[in-house]
Amino acid sequence: MFVGEREIARMDAIVAAVERVVALPAYVEHAMRYAPEAARHVPRAAGVFLGYDFHLGAQGPQLIEVNTNAGGGLLNAVLARASRPAANRWRP
Repeated sequence: MFVGEREIARMDAIVAAVERVVALPAYVEHAMRYAPEAARHVPRAAGVFLGYDFHLGAQGPQLIEVNTNAGGGLLNAVLARASRPAANRWRP
């Protein structure tokens, strides 16, 4: 899929806004009131499988999900491992 520069700039602006908000001390304090103890750990990396999912439409990009889990990465690793034998059979 090709995405225009205007849409990319809009997605960048949306991501920057989300990241500014979640860094606000008041936001962190409010979110931590409801978070389990495990969520209070502050890792060195911001995220390994962090992704912002957008749908593109007539009104521009719409943020539909902030994906913070490794499920997709794990699934892709399994699928890649499973596809190697099939790919090797088709080598000339």
